[in-house]
Amino acid sequence: MQLNISKFLSRSFVNQGNTLQYLNREVNQSPVHKLRTIRRFCETLKDPVDRFTNRRGEIERLFGRLSHCLRRNPKNFIKPKKRCIVRGRTITLGVGTLLTCGQLRFATASCCASTGRDSPTSRLLEKTIEDTSGQSEFDIWLFLKFLRPDLFLILLSVVSAIAVAFINVQVPVYLGDLVQVVSHFSREYAGDYIQEIKTPALKLVSAYSLQAIGTACYISLLGVVGERLATRMRISLFAALLKQDVTFFDTSRTGELVNRFAGDVQEFKRSFKLCISQGLRGLTQIAGSSVSLYLLSPRLAIVLFGTVPVVIILGACCGALLRKLSQSAQDQVSRAMSVADEALANIRTVRAFAMEQQEGALFEEEIKKAERLNSVLGCGIGFFQGFSNLFLNGLVLGVVYCGGYLMSSGQLQAGQLMSFLVAAQSIQRSVSVSPFSRPGHQRGQRWRSSIREVPLTGGITIPYHSLYANVDFSDVHFSYPTRPEQKILDGFSLSLPRGQVVAICGPSGAGKSTVAALLERFYDVNEGSITVDGVSIKDLDPSWLRGQTIG
Repeated sequence: MQLNISKFLSRSFVNQGNTLQYLNREVNQSPVHKLRTIRRFCETLKDPVDRFTNRRGEIERLFGRLSHCLRRNPKNFIKPKKRCIVRGRTITLGVGTLLTCGQLRFATASCCASTGRDSPTSRLLEKTIEDTSGQSEFDIWLFLKFLRPDLFLILLSVVSAIAVAFINVQVPVYLGDLVQVVSHFSREYAGDYIQEIKTPALKLVSAYSLQAIGTACYISLLGVVGERLATRMRISLFAALLKQDVTFFDTSRTGELVNRFAGDVQEFKRSFKLCISQGLRGLTQIAGSSVSLYLLSPRLAIVLFGTVPVVIILGACCGALLRKLSQSAQDQVSRAMSVADEALANIRTVRAFAMEQQEGALFEEEIKKAERLNSVLGCGIGFFQGFSNLFLNGLVLGVVYCGGYLMSSGQLQAGQLMSFLVAAQSIQRSVSVSPFSRPGHQRGQRWRSSIREVPLTGGITIPYHSLYANVDFSDVHFSYPTRPEQKILDGFSLSLPRGQVVAICGPSGAGKSTVAALLERFYDVNEGSITVDGVSIKDLDPSWLRGQTIG
């Protein structure tokens, strides 16, 4: 697989130290064609107007390492280990300023060939945007906690939705009575048309009026409840994300996290409103209409109930496949958008490598994958809708055929047949809205997993009057979560006595920033310990450690 150098260097390395540190690290474990690309990039850094001019010495050393590696066998070349003295960063802690000088021993990584499969670029593209397999189940009690402030409005909307469903069950009956009156006069029936049609017409008008009022009530109430619920969910999600450790943000994309505020919460809110407005109402209509069908014509109802469940099961299976395909298409679109976002956010790096065409080709490849998935999804939806229309039309034809036979034998009247048809179609419409709650359920799982991430909060604090500010690194082993195979600190030990200043100096990539990040507990060490006055920083409150102790 061909490596994409631009993707390697478009990961927000916007300052000099991080960029050179990254380049030094990539020299240690890169194939020969990538080393040549890095060397060309380094040539651009020596431009007099470039912002890396003040690091000319580091760039020259990087050139030397590149030349050494390029002269060796690119499939198996090893760079000798060496020691380096690290200088440069000052750390202040507590009431005293710590100062000491010493030598920190770091072993440079060996140069070895890597493949696209093992590279961060390939891992980035192979990583699924949405991994629902590791998500926890939806927590109904947590959801009810967010709904509790609007419980009264929810009850009102539920009552309104059930009332509308009950009215919808009565509408076919009133409509059948109206048709029955009209059918009498079609046979030259002698009577007062206005007087006889008045009663069923008034019942139907009253039902339609009450239906309109109830629909307006529950939709308005659900709109208010949905917005309040979404606001509380976004606030809780943002508060939870702010408390996460740095490792969480290293392994999560910013665009994906922001999408949880916009897309996931919005989809969950929409599904919640749909569940109340159409799901609950649909269940009520299915139960009521089924009873009405049996009361209108038991024989016709038995025929209908014998065929409809089979078609519903087949439709549910097709709907599940389409939902899975739709989720895959959405994931692929998100993947393509993340490629575009990274390229545009790091356009300077892309320009420095002259990788515009490669980035365009990469985006085109990902977006065409999304196009293929969406095309298959569109064809699937088309066949599903065609099947649904065929079933509906066949249902109407079958009911009319069987109902006509019953009418010919005097077992069913025209108004009853009309009521039966309308009630059967009402059941079909109610069943069709039930699958839409699944996508929102999945989005709710992602939101719940986000706010339930274990944050680094709480812990003990050392009283100010007893804080001596003695810091000890004891046999520390550490590698970044995104690069667990690459050791940054290996058996590192350092004592920082009170009242002195420690200057940790050395070339880029040696681990200076890592030491400071570990002291501030942006990350936890893999092995060993870091203590302040003999207390492990894992037991200290991180907010107190960073906000009131480290300056």
